This record gives sequence, C-alpha cells and structure tokens, in this order.
Amino acid sequence: MCTKATALLDHSPPAAVDVSSLRLIVKEASPSVPPPVVAASYDEQQDIRHGAARGWLDRIIQPHETRRELAAALAIAGNWDFSREFKTGVLQV
Repeated sequence: MCTKATALLDHSPPAAVDVSSLRLIVKEASPSVPPPVVAASYDEQQDIRHGAARGWLDRIIQPHETRRELAAALAIAGNWDFSREFKTGVLQV
C-alpha cells in the first residue's frame, strides 16, 4: 500500500551540488574593493550636506562650536516642563 507519506519517503535525495564552482562565483561577485559607482555613492552619502539636504539635520555646526552647542542644548533640556504632553512629531526610521 502506497500512501502519500510513504511516497515522500521513497524518493531519493537530490543530486549532490558541486560547491567549488559556486564559491568561485561568489568571490567574483563580491570583490573586497567596491565598484567605483558604489564607492562614489558612499562618498556622497558620508558628506554631511547629503543628510542636511534631505532634512535629517536641524543645522550643521563647526567642530570647534560643539562644546558651546552641547552646553546650550543641556541647559534647555534641564529647564524642560515635563508636565506637558510628549509629542514625537515625525520620526525617520
């Protein structure tokens, strides 16, 4: 008697795959140095103006102004009225 379960068990396993040729393809498809187009895209996206142009930043400050800006932000946060309702606005995910 041949049931569906025994029919599945009677099938022989699939033929073995020669992975040596697959490794060669993978190595050729993902070089250690990115293609020039990808490298140029990375360079463009690392520029702070890239994020600013998309509205991801409030403003750009100079490195030597970091301490003053941080002190001002902490002073403002220290005086926050926590009784007000918290609103996140639009969050980029």
